[in-house]
Amino acid sequence: MRELNEVVGLGIIGNIAKAEESGDNFNRIAFSGYSDAPKGIYPFYAPVSEESKFYNLRHFPLSTKKLKIPSVYDNIQAEPEVIIICDVKYHNDFVLNIVPKKFTAFNDATIHRLTTHKISANKNWGSDSKGISNKWIDIDNFREGGVLDRYSIVSFVKRNGRFENYTINTPVINYPTLHDGLVDWTLKRVNNQKEDSSLESIREVLKDSGNPKKIAFSIGSTEYTQFGQTNFIQDMDEIYIVLYDNTRYRPESIKAYLLAYGTRNVDYDGMIILHQTAYL
Repeated sequence: MRELNEVVGLGIIGNIAKAEESGDNFNRIAFSGYSDAPKGIYPFYAPVSEESKFYNLRHFPLSTKKLKIPSVYDNIQAEPEVIIICDVKYHNDFVLNIVPKKFTAFNDATIHRLTTHKISANKNWGSDSKGISNKWIDIDNFREGGVLDRYSIVSFVKRNGRFENYTINTPVINYPTLHDGLVDWTLKRVNNQKEDSSLESIREVLKDSGNPKKIAFSIGSTEYTQFGQTNFIQDMDEIYIVLYDNTRYRPESIKAYLLAYGTRNVDYDGMIILHQTAYL
């Protein structure tokens, strides 16, 4: 975890993976000239100084085990996603290239407040406001057919001893913008996004963070179940976000693996489990 202190954390808006489409017939979207491409990038963590205008992002939010609910009046929704850590190179404060290196399971938890305008203001409320697994998988290549394409993502909330499906089981290849299209779109957006009422200039965020050699970005959300749509996270809820190799594991068997994981804390090959407990 300590090495992530110097990694700027970013999230992509609008890249929503549809669960009902199969990888064979799903038409992935290139970054250019497409109205359904992602809508923007928000920062959720930046190692800036107290003098930076992005000072609210300087509190390290990542936890492998806990999710903090600030008060009983705050509505927290878990957001299970894939996060990718990348090498970055710069020239005159512009990003020259982004190279995806490894991925893991991520909880881009959001606090729902009506009084804030910036998306980032709802993304970092201090320590334990995000979740990330400490198990990473190396990316062999970020093109079609790479290791990431074999993975699916699903999540559950355990409440009062009962596992509830929180998001719908979704193959990663169902993200509409992926592979080179996602890297190209991210590169352009990082360099050209202007500050507006809801978003920051990412180039300014990176500059204030000392142009870090690595960034991490979550690639987008999946669809919620009825339970996920209608239930905010409560004190003592256990959140399970699972990334698994769908050539080795069946979707209907994941819950059984979680039951064993909860009792023995086993490590399954080809499966990443992010397990957080919510607290007030």
